[in-house]
Amino acid sequence: MPTLAEQMLEPESQKQSLIQELAEVFEAHVAKVGGLKGMGLRTAIGMLKKARDNAIPEAVAKLLPACLRAMEPYYQRYLTEKTTGQTFVQLAERERSKVAQDLVRVIDARVANSQHSALSKGYGKVRGLLVPEIEAIVPEMAASLQRRLKA
Repeated sequence: MPTLAEQMLEPESQKQSLIQELAEVFEAHVAKVGGLKGMGLRTAIGMLKKARDNAIPEAVAKLLPACLRAMEPYYQRYLTEKTTGQTFVQLAERERSKVAQDLVRVIDARVANSQHSALSKGYGKVRGLLVPEIEAIVPEMAASLQRRLKA
């Protein structure tokens, strides 16, 4: 059975479609976040987009392979549990806190290895907000992946 990454990253057209969909999920979620947290997130996203118009899809593209590797244990668990009728979305939703923490660790590692001091500084300001926000979009992210699963 191919890994989650192997299924999602090939063919290139599927990979690009997934990148665009995940970027849209993230941006739609950020647009809905209220209060000071939402304002902070939108400001950070706005700064990124001002520097690079397609910053969000580019970030998703750079993070996607490592994020898929981080989600592989959940995918493997899904494969062993799918005979019970459970979907990948249901498993990811049940494990959303752990999935979010794993995904944020991927982002942390990427930022830690970045040569861009402005990115590191900006990320440090919003880092504490990320886990609950990523947790909130885990089901939608998992649905995007599930639609593309080959088995």
